Amino acid sequence: MGANAWVVSNRLTGLAAAAFTWSAGANDATRSRLCDGMMNQLYVNGAVVASGINVVVDLGTALACTGAAALNSNCAVQKTDAALRIRGADNLAMTVNVVTAKAASTLNTAAMRNKDHVLQFASVTKRYWEFLWTWTGNVLDFAVGELFLLNAQTTLARKSIYGAVEARDFRVSEVGHYNGSSTTYFEGGPLRSKRLPYSDMTSAELEGLFAIPDATKGGAKPFLWIESYEATATAAAVDEQEVLYGKIGPAFEFSNPDYRLFTPNELVIKSLGRQVGA
Repeated sequence: MGANAWVVSNRLTGLAAAAFTWSAGANDATRSRLCDGMMNQLYVNGAVVASGINVVVDLGTALACTGAAALNSNCAVQKTDAALRIRGADNLAMTVNVVTAKAASTLNTAAMRNKDHVLQFASVTKRYWEFLWTWTGNVLDFAVGELFLLNAQTTLARKSIYGAVEARDFRVSEVGHYNGSSTTYFEGGPLRSKRLPYSDMTSAELEGLFAIPDATKGGAKPFLWIESYEATATAAAVDEQEVLYGKIGPAFEFSNPDYRLFTPNELVIKSLGRQVGA
């Protein structure tokens, strides 16, 4: 697998709803949710879609992009053969100087990684970008919480030395009754989180890790964590699609057990919440 990578900025942030043109069921009321930075605010297409659907995004000007992500989408949850392809072009109809930045990649359908996917590629500069999902049969109420177009992901010089510890947290509400019984309501989850321990880092490697809390203002801003950086136009394998959109915590600190090497505390990433009932 490739190096770990991360990015804070999204090329789509701030675009108006009219910048997104869907091939079916436009549903203008929720298009602005595609780039609001929150996975729990869903764009719902509102149509029964056969075989596939695409959205073309107008960035307003030609910009370099190095990856794309679709977060909290129900496509691969409904269809085991769902695939996603990314293209760039010089016109809205996607017919002039078309570049296939990422070939159609069969999406990971294994829970909990079947709702969030990232595809990475070598830098391509275009104004118009197309996300094309395909599948067999029908998908009802195609939905996605957030779309990303990435630019210049930051790769870490080394991976976590002990691998990663992953947790899944469920949100529930419990009500106690006078007769001693209780009723519990499921509200959402699981929320994924990762704990990544590091040790024996050089000063340069340590600064690379500390750039994450600096860029996210100590965890105030969410960021996109990419488990395996693979900047190619070929289809992405399942393990190259893993992505976690969340925040870091607690505060970073480090020890200096060797005068040349450093050991930071664990990097903890917790995903943003999804809609109630997800």
